[in-house]
Amino acid sequence: MAIVPWFDQDYQFFVSEIKSVKEHFPDLHFKIATDNAQLVGKLNFIATFLGYKRTIEDTYFIKIEYPNDYPSTAPVVFETAGKIPHSYHTNPDKTLCLGTNHAIDTIFQENPSTIHFVKEILIPYLFRFSAFSLYKEQPFGELKHGAEGLIDYYKSLFVTDNQYSTIDLLKYIKDKPYRGHLRCPCGSGSRIRNCHGNKMIQMYPNKRSVLRDLDIIIKSEYPNSKRKEKLIFQ
Repeated sequence: MAIVPWFDQDYQFFVSEIKSVKEHFPDLHFKIATDNAQLVGKLNFIATFLGYKRTIEDTYFIKIEYPNDYPSTAPVVFETAGKIPHSYHTNPDKTLCLGTNHAIDTIFQENPSTIHFVKEILIPYLFRFSAFSLYKEQPFGELKHGAEGLIDYYKSLFVTDNQYSTIDLLKYIKDKPYRGHLRCPCGSGSRIRNCHGNKMIQMYPNKRSVLRDLDIIIKSEYPNSKRKEKLIFQ
């Protein structure tokens, strides 16, 4: 059975996407194939962000590719003019590494649309690269890449310095439903409801993105791999 592409499943939504993109970013244009859609062209922006002293105006040539289940899942982005080197927060498939899967999905699902995605996820990434490229500054601090960056992100969410407790918490979300009366997988000895329960509850609606992040961590190499293997595969 053929999969009906998202722009045919809800044509009115697709029309609204076209109109909003034309209004806010007139140099971006949809390209439609039989079973997929792309948004391509020039993205101009002028932006300021709280806590950073500069206003930045810049231009990028991009290609946004939409998944078949859009808008349930956020799109991915390629920078097409070679302005952003692959050494700067890009993924192995050359898409821009806009953040952790969980962070992207959490922000995107607040208003699952192209305009929200561009303004709240893509432009902050481009702004950060422009600040680094033009002024050698990191307006949001230095961000680590790959598994190390993912672990740091979840350590911050769980408010822990222990990477192994962080992985065990993610594994619990992967393998089990929420049970507040059980001991917290972080190893504290407290019940989940009295420990990391609130944060875990917030993550379950975006469980799919958490699992994608956990998969990257599992497949990576980071310090104490024997300890990692014991925790993940026991």
